[in-house]
Amino acid sequence: KGMWAGLSPDDKKRYRTAAKAVNFGLLYGSGDYALSKTLACSKQQARTIRKAVLGQFSALDKWIKARLSYAREHGETWTWWDGEPARRRPLYGIGEPIDGVRGTAERSSWNTPIQGTGSEFCLASLAECVRWLEDDHVPARLVLTVHDSLVFEVRRDAVDEVIEVATDIMESWPSKGVLLKVDAEVGRSWGSLKAR
Repeated sequence: KGMWAGLSPDDKKRYRTAAKAVNFGLLYGSGDYALSKTLACSKQQARTIRKAVLGQFSALDKWIKARLSYAREHGETWTWWDGEPARRRPLYGIGEPIDGVRGTAERSSWNTPIQGTGSEFCLASLAECVRWLEDDHVPARLVLTVHDSLVFEVRRDAVDEVIEVATDIMESWPSKGVLLKVDAEVGRSWGSLKAR
């Protein structure tokens, strides 16, 4: 709380955006160059930030190195379902001498178990939500997915029901004790969405 004292709403938003860029960028496999572009800093500064964050979270750094080691040995990585390997992803470029090709495959070795597993949960939720909407004749339709989000068109009087049931569905998958948390936003258009 104290760290935000005295900051303007614009500064808070800017810092929050930068923190999200670092956190999600590292988890999803952004390299130093991509991170430097997102943060509008030099590649060296981005590398320093990455090393500082991973230095604070040694278990994460160890996990990333284990995923990379496995991928180099086996040429593949996996998504996960309830703590078990679920879907195999070959990493054909993991042994390439070309830095860009190899780097993409290396980042995918830990990106896939995170983002790919999120996709597994999203797709399972999509199928279950469509089944529920059709079976219960809910005045709503699931129109698309955006990364790990589901987008619904909903009649106004059914918004609360759709939020409640869709959230329950999306948070219900077996995840070996890892908390699945869903945020809901409502609006008349994509640009007008507000947290609910």
